[in-house]
Amino acid sequence: MSTILDSLQFTNNQRPKYTKYELSRQVIAKRASEDMSIDDFSRKYDVDPQIVEEIEEAQVAFDAEIFNACSKILNKSIREIVAMEEDDLSTMNFRTNSKSKDLMDTVELANTLFHEMIMQQKIRAL
Repeated sequence: MSTILDSLQFTNNQRPKYTKYELSRQVIAKRASEDMSIDDFSRKYDVDPQIVEEIEEAQVAFDAEIFNACSKILNKSIREIVAMEEDDLSTMNFRTNSKSKDLMDTVELANTLFHEMIMQQKIRAL
């Protein structure tokens, strides 16, 4: 299932702050902590019950309507919900003064692997 995030271009140093699975988990946890049915929860946050179900199931592509509902429910701005995290490469310790192409290629490969590991962890942390 593709999402709005799939259409954005990321570098290996960037990743979404929240995946749809993380947003889903947060909404599920909030509803559980408030001990409410989907209908009561939907009324409280003025969100269509079908949208709440879609968020909790995380089986559909998250669109503007779903991001707005998450924003209301989680009391987070849209900007925060769709924010990107970016690694600060200036803090890397190369242990050398040389920044050859081979070294930079190795750093890029390591960054790609690190990015994949983080995204897998975010997805599997259900």
